[in-house]
Amino acid sequence: MGSNVLADRILNQLDVTDKYSFSILSQFESVPSETIGLQQQQDQQLSSLDQTILNVKNHYGEVYSILESFREANRSKKNNADVSTNETRFKITRESLNKIIEVCKFYNDDEVLETLKDNASSDLIDVEIENLNPQDTKFKLKYASELQKLTYIYITLVLYYIASEFLFKKTLSLNDDLSYFDSVLSSKLSLILYNIQVFPIKFTQGITSIYDEIIIKNLKIGEEIAARITPPSYIPESMLGVYVEFMKYFQFMVETVKSSFQKIVTVPNSLLLLNNQSIKSISSHNYKIYISNVLRLPLFYATVELKTKRDNLLKLKNSNVKDLGFLLREFPNFTNGSGKNKEILFNQTKSVNDQILINFNKTIQDGGGDNHHRDYSFKNLSIILNEIIPELKTNYNDVYSKNSPPTNLTKNWIYLTIFIIYGPKLIKDLIYNRKEIADWIETNLVNTITGFWKNWIVEPVNNILKTVRHDDNSRIAIMSQKSLNSDLESLERMVIDYTLDNLGNLEYDESIKNLSRVELVQLLTDEVRKGDLTPVMIGYETDLKKPVKSMIIGDMIRNLLIQIQKAKVDGTIALSGIDKILKSQELVFGIVAASPSCLIIYYLLKSIKSYINTGYIVHFKKSKKIKVCQALNSVERILTLMDNDNEQKLTTKDGENTSISYYNDGLLFLQLAILRKEGLNVLPKDRRKEWVVDINDLIDSNLSYKSRLLTIQRIWNNYGYYLRS
Repeated sequence: MGSNVLADRILNQLDVTDKYSFSILSQFESVPSETIGLQQQQDQQLSSLDQTILNVKNHYGEVYSILESFREANRSKKNNADVSTNETRFKITRESLNKIIEVCKFYNDDEVLETLKDNASSDLIDVEIENLNPQDTKFKLKYASELQKLTYIYITLVLYYIASEFLFKKTLSLNDDLSYFDSVLSSKLSLILYNIQVFPIKFTQGITSIYDEIIIKNLKIGEEIAARITPPSYIPESMLGVYVEFMKYFQFMVETVKSSFQKIVTVPNSLLLLNNQSIKSISSHNYKIYISNVLRLPLFYATVELKTKRDNLLKLKNSNVKDLGFLLREFPNFTNGSGKNKEILFNQTKSVNDQILINFNKTIQDGGGDNHHRDYSFKNLSIILNEIIPELKTNYNDVYSKNSPPTNLTKNWIYLTIFIIYGPKLIKDLIYNRKEIADWIETNLVNTITGFWKNWIVEPVNNILKTVRHDDNSRIAIMSQKSLNSDLESLERMVIDYTLDNLGNLEYDESIKNLSRVELVQLLTDEVRKGDLTPVMIGYETDLKKPVKSMIIGDMIRNLLIQIQKAKVDGTIALSGIDKILKSQELVFGIVAASPSCLIIYYLLKSIKSYINTGYIVHFKKSKKIKVCQALNSVERILTLMDNDNEQKLTTKDGENTSISYYNDGLLFLQLAILRKEGLNVLPKDRRKEWVVDINDLIDSNLSYKSRLLTIQRIWNNYGYYLRS
């Protein structure tokens, strides 16, 4: 979101400049062009001065139109309170840059300068527009002077945006590269993987360097070796030249191999020294130390290379941060009231450009204190546009190209090689077996998903709804309906029949024997329902006195079967109790059954929504929250240091102190940009507008350091729930 922050800063300056521009130009535009002589009449040529002023007006319109799309895009976004996570940037096209270059060339043209200087007067700046005659030359020159100043300010704003955005984007990308180097250096496994990734490049570079060395050495010492060769006497004269050439290359190859072998043997010694081991300690019995150091050489060289690249990129980043901080601090803040005075507004802008030239070791073109000579200001603009910004990009590209991390092609050459080798066959197999693959996908994916949906989502939810509606067909049970009644009725019949058949032989209450059959059946039915099987048990006790006889010719087996039926009824009654408990908690069991699948669906829907809104899955939001917390901590630390430096007034040299201040300003801006971007990815939509307002308070340089530190505390209190949850 750094580009958005830069855009807001430019937009604020444009608002002030536009108000000044409209107030000034409205006074000139109220005068018809024919009155001041800028309207070309038929068969009449404009004078040199009028033509120059007309060109000044046209160039002002071109520069103003370049920023018009910037105004429209950012103002509409600001009015709509757009705080989306998508980065919106205003891009200066090559065509627009060419127009700005042409404008600077126009104001640096000697003929144009002479035309304006010859007609200029020393007191023109102090003259009010109302006191000038529209047909007077001074009025025209005043008109041209105001347009010239406005053009200068607008071009400065454009160049400021170009330079700041370039530094911001490149510095952020350097953060990612530095993180990559740190991650590789953090483990030996990563170093081994890095060596494998860069092996083709290193191998190619090694072969190339050996070949170049052979060619160079051959050219330098080839003749010396040939002069030292003395052919044996047995070599025929016709073969002397061939022999000399052969021996020359042979001896050269021997010396090259010998030199390379010596390097290979002695290089591990440097690793021993780094490990604080004595070279003399290597003897025949501990040669393993030497071998281990030889094997560790690739990791050693990779570590040295990565640390060197990391240090170079870190220096480049610090330089970019300092330059960015310089632009942020030195750029004039028109909103502080300086825009009310047109000369102060212009002079502040000119002073900034002069400071830029000093910061980048360029010579300032000075007009000798003559404020009428705006050409020197445009010469400084030309230097910034044609020298400083291109040098900034060139220096960055030079350093980055030599110290950049491996490209994606380098990192993935193994996978690419495997794909090239096995890819065609794999594609061929996929085409030939497409029907089997489609069937496998249908069976293992489509059917699995549909089965999951029907059996684990639709059916449990339907059961819950049926339970709420008290649908008997959906009741949860561990026994069938009416099972207990049928078993109990069967037991009643068994007991009644047994009692009636053996009533005369049972030692039972005599009063029962006097009952009628209907009364006896009713009594036995009631007793059986209560679980009382006294007649059966009395008969069983009688049969036990003569068990063998009872089993053969008696009713003992019948009695035992009745007791088995009684045990079955007791078990059914127990299950019935459990069944009633289940039915009373049926809704709970239904919800528990549907909960896992509902949670899975909820997580998937939440992840999809998060990806649509922010581009990140819910699981990965944790890393975003960590980045927000780290950025907040960095901002608080920087503000604390800046507040401490401001209070104590460090006793360092002014130049060093200023450099530190520029670095802190740039680093603070980068961390705030990261904080704004990552925070919008974490917070819900209804809190994003508040977040942007709070971040803008941290960016506002008009607030004191203590006020901004209190703002950080407010952010922790207000958004801590989203960052810690």
